[in-house]
Amino acid sequence: PISWLRENGAFVNPHLDIFHEFEDTGRGVIATSVISAGELLIRIPLSVYMSPTVPKVNDVSNSRSPELYEMLRQKQVNGTAPSPWAACVLQLLHHSSRNDSFFQPYLSSLPDTYDTIACWSKDELSELSATSLAPMIDADAVATPFVKNILPILKENPNVFPESTHDIDNFIKMTAIISSRGFHSKDGSGPYLVPVADMFNHSSKLASTILEQEGDAFVMKAKRQISPGEQIFNTYGDQSNAQLLSSYGFVEDDNPHDSVLVPCDVVFDTMLKIQLKENARDSQGVSAGSIESQLKAKRELLQNNGIIPPNFFILTKELLVTDELLTAMQVGMLLNDRAYLMYARRPTILGDAVMDDDDMDMLAPVLLDIVEACRQRYPNDLVKDMEIQKHPVSYRQNCAVRLRISEQLMLLALTKQLHGLQESIWRMKHSGSEDDTMSDFDSEDDDDEEEE
Repeated sequence: PISWLRENGAFVNPHLDIFHEFEDTGRGVIATSVISAGELLIRIPLSVYMSPTVPKVNDVSNSRSPELYEMLRQKQVNGTAPSPWAACVLQLLHHSSRNDSFFQPYLSSLPDTYDTIACWSKDELSELSATSLAPMIDADAVATPFVKNILPILKENPNVFPESTHDIDNFIKMTAIISSRGFHSKDGSGPYLVPVADMFNHSSKLASTILEQEGDAFVMKAKRQISPGEQIFNTYGDQSNAQLLSSYGFVEDDNPHDSVLVPCDVVFDTMLKIQLKENARDSQGVSAGSIESQLKAKRELLQNNGIIPPNFFILTKELLVTDELLTAMQVGMLLNDRAYLMYARRPTILGDAVMDDDDMDMLAPVLLDIVEACRQRYPNDLVKDMEIQKHPVSYRQNCAVRLRISEQLMLLALTKQLHGLQESIWRMKHSGSEDDTMSDFDSEDDDDEEEE
């Protein structure tokens, strides 16, 4: 497609090997000679990339598929215009069904298969159990938009969409192309399918270029000098491994932007078990039902007022414990009846700002139990997953296992920090010294990612 691009006004730096094959990671882009900082790598004009925006009647893009764009314009007029995402799907379905399409040189260069989770089988998806992707797995997530939003348009316009486009597997492939290769501009518009730009692989740490918009064109420039033979990485943004696997079909080792979801159900179920256990030891204890209903009311208060999220707490490498999670534990475990009644009048975030060593000493074991409950939800422990990773049965299983490992390593890092925090508090109480113990939660130490 390089000659096709250049014939239609695109610039591709002659010192790039666009389709370089890497033994372990597939295709990518390398420099064939020195590229200077600021040097233009590619410039792709509007005429050769797919945009969800319907072109004007007199635009050259319109002349390439007038029946397609006339159909989309009519839908705009009658108020039934598809979303930008759906418009991009429809364009892909249309152009991929025509051997004489202007975009065939680009479409023929794309892979035949994709590894975004929409393409995974039921058995493959089971490997993602308990990970941050588990809540996104929905058997109807693909079928519903196809049946409700796309298929009716295809059937209404047989002159634009032949019957071969009515296949749901074909639709899934188009959505995978958009998910893994589509770009959005800074103003949120898109998705755009930009030839060549989608050949640059992602790296959070090694990116030496980024896709940017200049007028109607997309450009990529070298952010620093690039050596001959060096792979040129783009960045797809600050995304966790769960996000990368969902949208692009890969995970990134040692991803600095990784995160793990802690379900609210796990947090409150753990606090309930602890309170019921403590209550059983108290001869003057209240009924189990009373404890459960009170904790439920506290959760509803916090969630209804936006103090804590409705479903999951997000822990990141930069912040292993959030103020939202601390607030849930403070309200659930530390406030007596009178203090809670006062808090309920003006609920707000508590967190680190109102924590002292005694509070942390009481909450550390609770948080340890929460972390352990999260770790127990994974199908395998960390040691077993590390063994599986050495000999995975497939690329997709390897991705799932690496995702589980990365999330469990974060939970392990938090466990280690909590044990260290408990030890620090014990030493301070016995030595009389003071320290900012909560600062231990600010980030994940590098050595916390070593094997258990």
